[in-house]
Amino acid sequence: MGRLQSIENALAEINESVFQELCDSFLMLKYPNYQTFSRAGSQAGKQKTRKGTPDSFFLLPSGKYVFVEHSTNVTSGVGKLEEDISKCIDEEKTGVSVKDIEEIVICTNFKIKTNDIKNLKSSLPDDNISLTVYTIDSLAMELYRNHRDLVHEYLGLALDTGQVVSIERFIKEYDTAANGI
Repeated sequence: MGRLQSIENALAEINESVFQELCDSFLMLKYPNYQTFSRAGSQAGKQKTRKGTPDSFFLLPSGKYVFVEHSTNVTSGVGKLEEDISKCIDEEKTGVSVKDIEEIVICTNFKIKTNDIKNLKSSLPDDNISLTVYTIDSLAMELYRNHRDLVHEYLGLALDTGQVVSIERFIKEYDTAANGI
């Protein structure tokens, strides 16, 4: 089995809490200049999820928000994702005006069809809100190509010897005297 397929298999089998942590760690690297980050959909100090809308969010320097929804619910599939988007644009649930939402990011550990993506995009009330969907395919590819340290940390897969790590990981290990770097 190839490395990419190993990542896909691990993502498909991961529990919802670890999946959310993995995706949030990945997205923090994608949005390094955020002002605030919060994981409303997780319990503090526990590896458990909880109901929250959105599951996570970033407040960008522009004052706009990036809302993040995670789903490992293959059975409910796109129906759950439609509900998640609907909740994200419900100002009563989020306390945020739709005009202040820059992007909604959806992370799934399953595949989504082309017409489902089209339907998800059409459920957005405003063309100024972009929708980014990381399916199991795109997430696995991103992790394989750019974030092998996250693959090792969250999925337990050693894809290489560990001699080459991300800049962020190197700095973290360098700053930790116990590692003797």
